[in-house]
Amino acid sequence: MYVDMAQSMVLDVSSNLRGKNILLTGATGFVGKVIVEKLLRSFDCGKIFLLVRPHKGSNATERMRKEIIGSEIFTRLRGELGSPERFEALVSAKLHAVAGELTNAKIGMSAEDEAMLISQVNVIIHSAAVVDFNERLDRAIELNIRGELLCPFLFLFLSLAYGKQA
Repeated sequence: MYVDMAQSMVLDVSSNLRGKNILLTGATGFVGKVIVEKLLRSFDCGKIFLLVRPHKGSNATERMRKEIIGSEIFTRLRGELGSPERFEALVSAKLHAVAGELTNAKIGMSAEDEAMLISQVNVIIHSAAVVDFNERLDRAIELNIRGELLCPFLFLFLSLAYGKQA
C-alpha cells in the first residue's frame, strides 16, 4: 500500500482548532490582533482567552475592549456579520480577558484564573514579544520566550524576525 507522506503530514489548522479553547498571549500587539481577528473570522474554535496586562488604570477587560475589540482590524468582520449587535454577540461569546503579566510567577494570574485555564484551554498561541531592540537581553528572553504556565497544552510559538535592508 502506498502512502503519500507529504499529504499525510499536512497540518489542517481548521480541524485542529475546531471546538478548541485557546489562550493567546500578546493580543494587544499588532500580530496578536491579527490572530484574534483571523480566529474569529475564519475558524470554528471555542473560547479565546486573551492574556492582557492591566495597564495605566485599565483592567484586562477594559484594555481588551478598547485596544483589541475597538481596533480597525475588525472592520471586515463587522461588515461580514452585518450589524453591530451580531459583532458584539460574537466577541462576547468568544473573547475572554484574563489579567496576567508574563514576567511574573505563574504569568501573574490569580489562582482562580490559573485553575480555569488549566481546566479549559487546549491550545496556547504565544505571540507576546518585546520589540525594543535596546532591551536588555535577559529581559527580552524573559518576555519573548518564558511562560511558566505554557506547558500542559498544545503550544504554538510565534516569532518575528526583523531585518534591515542594506
